[in-house]
Amino acid sequence: MEENLVATSIIALKRFWEIEKSGTEHTDRLVHTEDEQIALNKVKDSLRYEKGRYSIVIPWKDEKPKLPDTKPMTLSCLRNTKRNLKKDDRVTEDYKATIQAYIEKGYLQKVPLDEQLPNNVWYLPHFPVVRMDKTTTKVQIVFDCAAKCNGISLNDMIFAGPRLQQDLFNMLVRLHRNPVGIACNIKEMYLQIEIEENNRSHFRLLWRDLDPSWELDVFEFSRVGFGKNSPLGSCSL
Repeated sequence: MEENLVATSIIALKRFWEIEKSGTEHTDRLVHTEDEQIALNKVKDSLRYEKGRYSIVIPWKDEKPKLPDTKPMTLSCLRNTKRNLKKDDRVTEDYKATIQAYIEKGYLQKVPLDEQLPNNVWYLPHFPVVRMDKTTTKVQIVFDCAAKCNGISLNDMIFAGPRLQQDLFNMLVRLHRNPVGIACNIKEMYLQIEIEENNRSHFRLLWRDLDPSWELDVFEFSRVGFGKNSPLGSCSL
């Protein structure tokens, strides 16, 4: 009986140390696929810190991707979005306010009407996702990088990169190792990182504030949007 008790104690002790060890491994020990490592290297090599902000280039699979004309598809999506927003004034106002806030914060920049059109341009369809159960942001805008045109999407042309977020179980285990745990939330985290200028024409959108009398404006993202198929975001932005 004593032998059984000793064996049970050894097993329990072994299990205890296995749990203690969980969550202590560093992310640089994770095994990446070849494509994930290429994406990670592209982002690391292009990372710059200037004027208090980081900037990157997009990790394209082809350095000069050939893009189809996405404007007709995006115009069609904008009409659908307009029809859906007309059904709820509150959602409409939240949607317009979000776009305006992005413009005022510099996340979106208006493209001049007299601009010489770049060789490669991609227009992002956008539409609302409404979550009335949320206590804060109830209306979120999806800038759809997964939308396909001629059988290809923007995400298809960008390396996905590895998942860099910490595993939730490992984070919870680490919390019991010290008497105090600290958590924080970086507001609009991805949008604090700039996209280098020669990549921005691939992330454009059409907008007229839902007023048909307004001229149709073109904006482009100057910052990284959440959801893009890259190591920095997993767009629909």
